Amino acid sequence: GCRVVPVTGTAGAQTGCRRPSRFWGLGCPKIFHEVEDSLVPFFGFSPTSEKGKTALFPPFALVTLDWASLVPVEYVNLQFRNPWPDVEWGKPVGHFPHESVASLAVGEYKAKRKELLELYNELFDKLSQGSDFSEEWNHRFSTALNILMEPSLEPYYRTLGKKFFDHYLPSKTR
Repeated sequence: GCRVVPVTGTAGAQTGCRRPSRFWGLGCPKIFHEVEDSLVPFFGFSPTSEKGKTALFPPFALVTLDWASLVPVEYVNLQFRNPWPDVEWGKPVGHFPHESVASLAVGEYKAKRKELLELYNELFDKLSQGSDFSEEWNHRFSTALNILMEPSLEPYYRTLGKKFFDHYLPSKTR
């Protein structure tokens, strides 16, 4: 399969994956009810001296993919564009695992992540077909996203995909 992974970071936000066999990465719809492309933020990470903890850094790049073909159509260096002027790029903004997933066994975490990614496949398929979402489906998706979203990266993702996060991860749920 095709993998888009920078050397110094990883794809960010538990916000979508097109067919795991074709692409490893996460993103959110750029246009909320039209799936033309998917934004994939990349954030930095590094191990810490504390066993089992990884330091997370702000997203440093944004790749826009054509959803149908998964071809990258745009790359943005966020350190150059700088949507967050007060950010210290070399300073961690949080750690993984965060509180919602820290007590999960690895297998439990992987199962929850797989479920969210499957829901993302449904999301993109439904958006591309113009289908509606049931209240139950929206609740399942929002719940899964709420559990897996790294709280320290959420403000950055909200800046990059405001409509998406306002709809699926209202602030009152955090």
